Formats: sequence, C-alpha cells, structure tokens
Amino acid sequence: MFIHWGLYSIPAGEWKGKPVDGIGEWVMNHAKIPVAEYEQLAKQFDPVKFNADEWVSIAKNAGMKYIVITAKHHDGFAMYGSKVTPYNVVDATPFHRDPMKELEAACQKAGLKLAFYYSQSQDWHEPDAIGNDWDFPDESKKDFSRYFEQKAKPQVKELLTNYGPLASIWFDTPRSISKAQSEELLTMVHQYQPTALVSGRVGNNAGDYETVGDNQVAVGPMKRDWEAISTTNDTWGYKKNDNNWKPASVLIRQMAHAAGHNGNYLLNVGPTAEGVIPPPAVEALNEMGQWMKVNSEAIYGTSGGPFNYDLSWGVITAKPGKLYLHVFDWPQGELLLYGLKNKVKKAYLLADGKNLPFEQSISKTPENYSLSVLVGDPVLVRKLHSLQKSIIVESNRRVRLLSEQNKEKQSAEINKKIDESVKQYQEVREKIRSSSTAPDKNDSVVVLDIAGVPEVDPSLIQQPSGAVDLDAYLGNIHKADSDSSLRFDSRGVAEHWTNKEDWLDWSFKLPQPGVFDVVLITSGQKNNHNWEGGHKIGIEVAGQKLAGTVNSDGEENDPVKPYWNYWNYVTSKIGQVTIPKAGEYQLSLKPESIVSDKKLGLTLVEVKLVPAHEIN
Repeated sequence: MFIHWGLYSIPAGEWKGKPVDGIGEWVMNHAKIPVAEYEQLAKQFDPVKFNADEWVSIAKNAGMKYIVITAKHHDGFAMYGSKVTPYNVVDATPFHRDPMKELEAACQKAGLKLAFYYSQSQDWHEPDAIGNDWDFPDESKKDFSRYFEQKAKPQVKELLTNYGPLASIWFDTPRSISKAQSEELLTMVHQYQPTALVSGRVGNNAGDYETVGDNQVAVGPMKRDWEAISTTNDTWGYKKNDNNWKPASVLIRQMAHAAGHNGNYLLNVGPTAEGVIPPPAVEALNEMGQWMKVNSEAIYGTSGGPFNYDLSWGVITAKPGKLYLHVFDWPQGELLLYGLKNKVKKAYLLADGKNLPFEQSISKTPENYSLSVLVGDPVLVRKLHSLQKSIIVESNRRVRLLSEQNKEKQSAEINKKIDESVKQYQEVREKIRSSSTAPDKNDSVVVLDIAGVPEVDPSLIQQPSGAVDLDAYLGNIHKADSDSSLRFDSRGVAEHWTNKEDWLDWSFKLPQPGVFDVVLITSGQKNNHNWEGGHKIGIEVAGQKLAGTVNSDGEENDPVKPYWNYWNYVTSKIGQVTIPKAGEYQLSLKPESIVSDKKLGLTLVEVKLVPAHEIN
C-alpha cells in the first residue's frame, strides 16, 4: 500500500474556495501558494480519526505485504517528529503525535513491513531546494548542496535510525540531483538499513530497482526488477472532488498484469485530513482482498509468463511446474493458448480445483503448438470451429473471384452461403455464451500443471482471436545512420522517430489465413496534451504493399495497462490485405515522410492485423 498524506489533505484540491487543477498533493505548486500562507495549514492539521491499526488492517486484508507512506512530500512538511526542523507534524500541529511511530508499531504487530517516501530534491518550503519558483524565483541565489546537506541527508538519517527495520526508502523526482548525491543517499540507506531497498527514483540509475511512471502498468522489456505504482482514483493525495474511483476489476487486473511482466504492484490511497481512508478505496481494497484469499497462489512468489507478448484474453504468471492463466476476458467455449511446447498434465480452476478438459495439438505449416482448454459444451465448440473455418474459406474464395471477370453470379452465391454460416455461427455462439460464464468477474485463474520448465515458441504468433498484434518493441529497428534517435521507451513504444529513413520490421506466424484490416496504434503524450499525425507510411506484407497516412481515426485505451493518467492511444486505419495461406511472414513499416513539428514524430505502439470478417 502506498499512502500520500500531509497538509495538502486539508485544502483537498481547493484554495480560497476555488478548485485547483491537478493532483491533490501538488496544490501548493499549482496554486502558487506562498510558503507563509501554506505554513498556516499546520495549525489546522489534527487528524482525530487516524488509527494506525485500522490502516494496517485494511492493507493486510487486501493482501498487501508492506506500506510506503510519505514522510516528506514536495511541500517540505515532515509527517514525523523531525529534529532537523520544527516544520513537522509533532511540533507544528495540534496533533502533537508521530503517526510514523504508530504505523511502525502497527506494522510490527500485523507482520507487515514499513517503508518511507522522501522527496529528496523538490522541497517547496526551502529556498535552496528545487521546485518553488514563486517565492524563490532567483535561481542564482539557490544552493542545492546546502539544502541537501542541511535538510535532506539529516532527515533521511532520522528515518533510517528511529523507526526500526524498514523495507525501503522511496525517493522521488530526482530532477537535477547529481550522480554523487544519488549514490550518497543509496550508500546511506544501505549503511543504516542493509536489507532496505532504494527506489530507482533516487536518480542517476543508482537505485536497487526500477520504478516506472505514475499510473504506468504497460511496459516493454525491463532490464531489472521493477515496480508499477497506481492510484485508486486519479489523485495521490486526497482531493475531495475526485470521485473517479477505479473498480476492483481494474486494480486486480493491473496487479496481475504487473506480476505477469515480472513486476511489483504498489497501490495508493489518499487519506483525508481527519485520517480516514476514503470508503470507495476501502471497498475496492476489500474486494481485492477477497480475490487474493482465493487466488494469491497465482501472485505471491511467481515470475512473469514465458511469452514476450500479451495474450488477447489476459496474462500469465508462473511457478516451477505451473502456469497461471489470468483470464480477464472469459472465452466462449474454449480457452486457446498458442506456442506452449510443454506437455500439459492437468488443467483446473484455481478457485475450486475443478478439472477442465483440454486438447493439445501441433500443426506443421507453420509449426504451431496449440492448447485448447474447454470451458463450454465440447460438441458446440467443435461445431463453432467448423462454421468458423467455413466462413474463412468462403470469404477468401470470394476475394479471389472478385478479381476475376464474369464471376458475379458465383460471388453472390458465396455471399449467400457466408451469410447463412454467419447466422448459424451466431446462434451456436449464443448457446455457448449462455452456458459459459466467467467463474470470477475480475480475473478467473486457470492453472496448467506442466512437465518441466516452461518452453515456448519464441515467434510472434497470431492470437486466438485471429488478430496479429505486432508491438513496436518486438520489431527490429533499422536505422539509417548512427545518429538516429529512434528507440523504445519504458512502455515499449517507439519514440524519437523523426527520420523517415529509419524503419521497422517483424516476423510472425499465421495459423489462420484470411483478410485483414491493417491498423496502426500511435501514442499521444501525457494528459492528452500532444499527438503528432500526418505521417505518410508504407506497409509491406505477404507480397502486398499498402500506402497510408497516420490520421486520428479513433482512440484505444485500456485501463488495465495504462501509461500515466489519460494517455491516449490513437488508431489509424491504413488499408486491407489478403493472406490466403497459413505460414510464416514478415511485415515492414517504412515511412515516406514524418511530421515532427512538435518534435514527437511517429510514436508507434503497435501494428495490428485485424480479421476483416470478424464475427460479432
């Protein structure tokens, strides 16, 4: 559990009766509140309803193993009894208690670990620190080293030496802190608390693990241990008008997604000035806890799944001899998994241990390993397969006839046959749907007992849905020269693609041929502020060439794997291709021109091949 709590909980997103844009804990900065005025909030801070045991109990019941709380946020106010400055919760408020001491005792009693957040660079209360340009606008008068030596380091030492064993020190926003200063903090933590970890936001790659962006859950390949941090609504510190609470289903799936990519999940709550965790957050945490009581085996002590791409129905976590299939979108009749080479000994639901029938097969052109876990009536599922195959075959036949002369009559007959098959398909699928409901509305876990260490086909394989998802980070970069700045960011999104001579290509396996719409997904910038389109691109696949423009034809946003708040993914329809045979293929994306007026260029998330004759 992450807890953002401080003086900012009093204005709660308002100042002098007016709402302040942005997240709650940044109210001092966004409203440009003078230090002398903001200091007066301390005289009002009296959280009479604060109960450390209750907070810890909420965290433990949710399945959480440790708590990280803001000992000092950017506003510079110490939420513990600091001897470095009287600007602290014990000396400056009518509360006169040290909530960190009380949380330490409650955590020890409950068996949870405690960690502290500390803002090492930004401190809007101090003239020498970073961040306050309204009280202290003259940068030439600032001496960051003086602040660092006289406040930051002494306070970090207090936290390390006065509160027992700590899980970590969670530093944030390093800004212009030097490499030597980052390493000094790292050394200090390890000196006084040898088992404590240091977050990557200590700066200059000096931490023990990586912390990705706020509310970022989507990641590309990570080089070391990493952590996702997420809010229960939109803000971190309490904001009275923020009622955009995430449902438990989103939070549970975010947690599973992080675990499925070898990540940790740190979920935030923002208590009120009275010391109360908002009820909607508690309700969501309680539901998470109920899910964890049944499914914790699929989270605790697991590693990420064996595939380097996401599955259309969810994610996978793993333990020796077991794969945990976290199924977010429960399938109609069967759960399909392509590319698993291990022999499956048993398939069952984690929640009740119910065995599930399954079939494993391998096809040769292209070589493809297929696992089908039947979750519906097997007879109906097989009939559905037959109808689906017939629709694809006849659709491809129709495409070929349309290119020939005097075939209109035959084409019309095929259209009639396709319509009849589609109608039957929909009727059969409705029967399956009515008898195949998700065991868990949030995340149904199917366990596969397998022989040996997970072994999978490393190829990119068409999804069971029929779509081909070519994530940018799974492609090969071809740079025009060594000066090219094209790279993948922490999400795996191509960024700094401004040179039209740079290009990407992918190899993939296609077990189910057909007609496909080609769609590009590109990324806007944080909070929807910027997106750059108008690029002219060429796509080549299966001997066919398409030319198109990256326009905004819609948006695609997945709350389960977001990147910051309100990050928008833009869809662009490029054209259509026909791939009549199963096999292994390559797709290349080469720009003809790139617009870079905003210095963003082509921010590619993925290329999608979507079945044009998808049956809804």
